[in-house]
Amino acid sequence: MDPNPDDETSMPDPEPKIVILPPALTLRDLAQVLGLKPWELTKTLIGMGLFCKADSVLDFVTAAAVCSEHGVIAKQANGK
Repeated sequence: MDPNPDDETSMPDPEPKIVILPPALTLRDLAQVLGLKPWELTKTLIGMGLFCKADSVLDFVTAAAVCSEHGVIAKQANGK
């Protein structure tokens, strides 16, 4: 039986997690911020057509794309 969307007992979608990132950081550091293992992010990046090791430096745009793939909103530390 499908749950009734108007049912008051249904849980609302949780607020997305927001992280503040520097202009560049290593894949390992990003994994730590997201609470994931570096290999999980490597897998995500391979799916995006990139291969990076744990000590590879990611720019903000790439890191934000990885965050988005994991349901996290990334904001740059300097407010951009």
